Amino acid sequence: MKFGFILIAASAMVWGQVAVNSGGIVQTGLPPAQDNLLGPLIPSGNSPWIFGDLAEKAVADNMAPAALAAAPKLGTALQGTVSFSGGNTLNTTADLRGELSGKAWVAVAWNSVDGAGTGRLLCPISSVTASTIVCYENFAEPKFSGMTAYLLPPPDSHGCDFQCWTTENPNTVWNYYDVAIGLYRLYYRTGNPTYLTQARAYADIQWQWVIDHGYRTVSPRAGSMISQFFRAGEGHAERLPGLYNLISLWAPAWETNTDLRESGYWYWSAALGAKVDTDPTRHAQYCSWLTAYAPHWISTQNADGSWSEDEYQLNASYVSAPKSFTSPFQYGSAPWRQAINVKAMEAAYESLIDTTPQGCNNPTLAASTLTSITNAVTWQYTYGRDTTNRGVFYEVNSQSNDQMSAAGTGTVSVKVGSTSLVGAGTNWQTAGNCDGTHFIGIQGGSPRGVYKIASCASDTAATLTTAFGLYGESSNVSGSPIAFSPSASSSCGGSLAKYCYTGAGKGDRNLTRTVCGGMGWLYAQTFNATFKAWADECVSATLGGPAAGLTKAANIGVMSLPCAGPGCDGFVSDTLAAAPDCNTQAEPCVWGTFLYGNLGKNFGETFGAPGIDNVLAWRLATSNASPCDINGDGAVNVLDVQLMVSQALGTAPCTTKLDGGATCDVIDVQRVVNAALGGACRLGP
Repeated sequence: MKFGFILIAASAMVWGQVAVNSGGIVQTGLPPAQDNLLGPLIPSGNSPWIFGDLAEKAVADNMAPAALAAAPKLGTALQGTVSFSGGNTLNTTADLRGELSGKAWVAVAWNSVDGAGTGRLLCPISSVTASTIVCYENFAEPKFSGMTAYLLPPPDSHGCDFQCWTTENPNTVWNYYDVAIGLYRLYYRTGNPTYLTQARAYADIQWQWVIDHGYRTVSPRAGSMISQFFRAGEGHAERLPGLYNLISLWAPAWETNTDLRESGYWYWSAALGAKVDTDPTRHAQYCSWLTAYAPHWISTQNADGSWSEDEYQLNASYVSAPKSFTSPFQYGSAPWRQAINVKAMEAAYESLIDTTPQGCNNPTLAASTLTSITNAVTWQYTYGRDTTNRGVFYEVNSQSNDQMSAAGTGTVSVKVGSTSLVGAGTNWQTAGNCDGTHFIGIQGGSPRGVYKIASCASDTAATLTTAFGLYGESSNVSGSPIAFSPSASSSCGGSLAKYCYTGAGKGDRNLTRTVCGGMGWLYAQTFNATFKAWADECVSATLGGPAAGLTKAANIGVMSLPCAGPGCDGFVSDTLAAAPDCNTQAEPCVWGTFLYGNLGKNFGETFGAPGIDNVLAWRLATSNASPCDINGDGAVNVLDVQLMVSQALGTAPCTTKLDGGATCDVIDVQRVVNAALGGACRLGP
């Protein structure tokens, strides 16, 4: 499919400080691969939902300077030198027990691709001896010796230290959900060079401190890889091997969908590499990953379009029951988490459908991938959305509310084939777990399993609704730890979901921001008006706030009228968590913000990886595919000319016979050249 709004640069006009084409789409002047990472944009101020544009700038103007003022730094250098040969142990030439007494972290500045002392191995200290530092985690950095170790400065007045950048906690990190790519987009939407400087600074901190040049194995969701590949395209090709190394390190743990977000981010990263990295070996591996795991995602997708997560297997703290106790079991799904899988599949599709040398050239698999994406987006809208308040449910289709799980007192014993539970030190009746609405997680089973309690004879005797062994457990369990969760709601606000979490008829308006990007992309691929309507509804529910923007009349969580944009209702979501606070700052501001309690999380969830800014452009797409657009990227340009030349020379299959001749020839080449220069694409003799 073609993106009808993406025209060649020759048709560019100027709107404010940015160039646009005749369709109002920003013309970045970037190479195609980088333009693809950025996604299509419209100028800031042109959105029908003007509150979103005003909010984006206000949050960025408040958040980014604060973040960069707290950029991580090395502290005092320690005596002696440090060597590393693998694992979790650092060898020291000096006794550092005194200097590291009471310290939680130490950093080693090793020699990376960027130069001497630019690496950042971050060691959470487990123990220190006269000649070693043992860390709580293993490292993937290359072996080194003779390097200097450093203390790390204490938290600042806001409670932030280097971990406000490097931790994987989503509530306390400056670059979560890829704030950097959001700042890049804001630069190209506004032409304000401050945002470009900030975006690059964010990406460079991420490169050095968070992923340590591709050797620190943070979770994929903490990688912010769109901006990392984008930054590599800004004259930093030396970073591409490190990014490939990191994605390779992630592969064994996350190449299958054990955790939707982590696996989705890994697959997305592989698709990004396929688009950008021209090294033949690395590109082949990226395409191999896409080709191998698209079928996996397709085959594990449920009939309703969702992907299940058996949370209790991942984490015994979450007592997550399946949708029913009938095999095959379908577990709960989170519409907002599935948004990452959708974006990953969309990026993979773009590479699989691409038949150029930079593509992965698998149109058949691409077609199946597009079907899977369509099913997933349909599920998000019809199952994951509350039609009464326009929010998105945290989770649907699990009988239990695993977000309200609690550890149980005592332990339990149960025999295979039996419904009788025997507790030791338990208080089931006293704790209220015997009312027929509670679920119990039995951690000692293999696999772990979640069952429903039918009734209790006492605090230590209970009956299950289903016999133990439902999940294939073959051994009796004795002395197992337990946890409990209540039932999920079955009143789901007009959704098709049977069960939902967030309460009866209460979707979360603060989660809608994550799913809009996938809907907008799907419309631009298919031109199906239904997907445009869904995308518009999603953006409206997220950014359809007050037309006046950020004023003292606005409060997070409250509707403020009049509003602007189709379907708006004036709702102010916590997308503005890092905006200026009216208690201490002048307008533009809103009440209820919490910059240092949220940092970059909500800005990133909205304007970063999920790509809500791109929806504003995708919704303008029209189907005007040109036969001269040989690579199908929505533009007729030099890339199509090169492909046509290859077909005429016989070095590529002849698929574009514009003059209707028997072969591809110079006439076909000239017609593509004419179209690339702004002329019509002529067909026929």
